[in-house]
Amino acid sequence: MKSYLEDCSEHHTLCQSNHDGELPSRLLDLDTGCKGVRLVATDGIPAGTAYATLSHVWGKPQTTAPFLVTTQETVSLNRGFIPFEALPRSFQDAVEVTRALDLRYVWIDSLCIIQDSSDDWHREAPRMAKIYSNAYVTIVATSATSAHDGFLKRSAPELPSAKIPYSIPTQSSIEAGHCYLQVRHTPSLYHEPTMDLEEAYWNNRGWTFQERILSRRLIHFTKDLIFIECWSGDWSEDNRLPGSFYSRIPWLGGKKRYSENPKDVLSSWYSIVESYTFRSLTNEEDKLHALAGIIDRVSEITGFTNVAGLWKEDFANGLSWIARSSGLWGRRLTSPQGPSWSWASWDGPIHFNSRPGDPYTTPGTICFDVLHIEPVQSPFVPGSGQLRVKGLLIPVRKAMLISDTKLTIYLDMENDGAGSLNASIIHEALGDDVMAFPFVHHASEWTGTYELLLLKPVGARFRRIGALKAASRGKWRQNTATMEADHESYLGGLLTFPPSTSTSEFTII
Repeated sequence: MKSYLEDCSEHHTLCQSNHDGELPSRLLDLDTGCKGVRLVATDGIPAGTAYATLSHVWGKPQTTAPFLVTTQETVSLNRGFIPFEALPRSFQDAVEVTRALDLRYVWIDSLCIIQDSSDDWHREAPRMAKIYSNAYVTIVATSATSAHDGFLKRSAPELPSAKIPYSIPTQSSIEAGHCYLQVRHTPSLYHEPTMDLEEAYWNNRGWTFQERILSRRLIHFTKDLIFIECWSGDWSEDNRLPGSFYSRIPWLGGKKRYSENPKDVLSSWYSIVESYTFRSLTNEEDKLHALAGIIDRVSEITGFTNVAGLWKEDFANGLSWIARSSGLWGRRLTSPQGPSWSWASWDGPIHFNSRPGDPYTTPGTICFDVLHIEPVQSPFVPGSGQLRVKGLLIPVRKAMLISDTKLTIYLDMENDGAGSLNASIIHEALGDDVMAFPFVHHASEWTGTYELLLLKPVGARFRRIGALKAASRGKWRQNTATMEADHESYLGGLLTFPPSTSTSEFTII
């Protein structure tokens, strides 16, 4: 592991481009003269000092016993000394690995952030991008399902490996080394060595998502093998090619610009959000906090302003999110981190209908004006983040339920169609006061399509309850839209573009 990390540090250009020397506010100092550690402020440590980070899952709160964390009450004690025996097993293992790599400092979230201080938490959470990307290495407790599990102890292989020397003559020299042969029993014929990594409980948690993306180098301790991944390559303990890891996005961790065109960055952003929404969070209010490091990095690259997970400079594409499943998977969060128009208010996988540079979607014409967006208070306070727009509001003449998850929608403009809505909110579309809000029009030589939001009035304002698509009556196409799968709802029928109906001002909360 040391050899790989040293080679990466010295020769991998991508993995060197990001380090700006900034340190976290606190680190655990391992140079105590014994196995224990102590919490130290970094204002006295030279910038650029190498440190490790630990990526781990805390465990399920219902079944995981409490473990040592830093609070306002214990921060002074932890600055003095933390006995090794007081650390949970995964922290002990992380300390052992850090020492074996000849590093003096390690950053562990639950000990280096004061857990019961909202001020400290909101100050440190946006710094996650630099904390992980500036780290020399991230140690990953991939096989652990809680802080108590540990990750270094594992079962011995049933049969020992055979170490086989080899040499490959070339025109100028002879390459020589060793390979390792081992009989391994796998649960299925197609069991790849990285399946224990990609399918691990760790890899399905919300907080670990950005930790993996933002880290330059990661050492994964799975139940059977050790893997290293960096922005330039992979390595496995048994010298096999690990296979295809998650797509690397090195520009997110580094200060080097990925592209002069912000559209390239935004296109990756929408893919990141789609992947992220498949993951689970213990606390609903962490929806945006667990992505704060990536949001901060994208903002730094593009200069754009993020509001509740949407970019002001690309607002229409951000509004185009839909629930990926039209069945029972997904619900509106009870304590959302954003208003109804934000994907952060939804629990479950989402998909964006359009994004910059999408070769399958024609560029859209924005059909509304953003008049004002109130700041979104974090954690989200209902009523903050109100979106004031000027655009069309089309009454839904009738919505008729035809199954548990499907309904037919008729618009008050000679438009009708059959479709489906997520079962948890389908009842909201059955009232007489539902409105449709066209916000983008896509046109090509042969077709035209509107994207619309389905809105429900709340007093004098509106709440988003779904998303629609409809064909427009354009120059080239006069027939109804074809249905598309996996939308919250479908809409057939015709709208006219440019619209002839007058616009109005209204607020979406």
